[in-house]
Amino acid sequence: MGALKEHEMRGPVSKRFAFAPGAGFLAFNNTIFHEHGNFFNKPGPLECELVNFRFFNNIIVTAAFHKNAKYRGSLMEFYNNLVVSPGSAEQSKLLAGEGGSVLDSVEALQLKAPADYDFSPLENSPARNAGTTAIHPASHADIGAIPAGTSWKMPPVGPLTD
Repeated sequence: MGALKEHEMRGPVSKRFAFAPGAGFLAFNNTIFHEHGNFFNKPGPLECELVNFRFFNNIIVTAAFHKNAKYRGSLMEFYNNLVVSPGSAEQSKLLAGEGGSVLDSVEALQLKAPADYDFSPLENSPARNAGTTAIHPASHADIGAIPAGTSWKMPPVGPLTD
């Protein structure tokens, strides 16, 4: 937003819209596991709309969508996400999006061992074959970062340092 104050609308960058060009900002087939934090902390004024930002086929485990319970995701689009987020029920539904689901617990995701950073979907996981491949050709039909039939274990992340 440059060096302009929030109430100053005249400047080289729009304070009403942030637009991702072309296909836009696409976030798909990710596993976002941040149980004690927010999915999104938007810089700048909440009135600034984010245009052409799309999230689909993601597993999202967060405490809340946004710290402001009134925030509705601007003009971002959400599709086919599996969400475990005990914050605002309305925000969780928005985050799941069309074709997505809000689940009651991490256990309902039926992942191999999320506490040990193994997010592989089990046979009866709701992540299997629930995604869409229509939005981007590199996406896969399983929701989350790990397609069925593969195995991957993320190493534990140590404390952040400067």
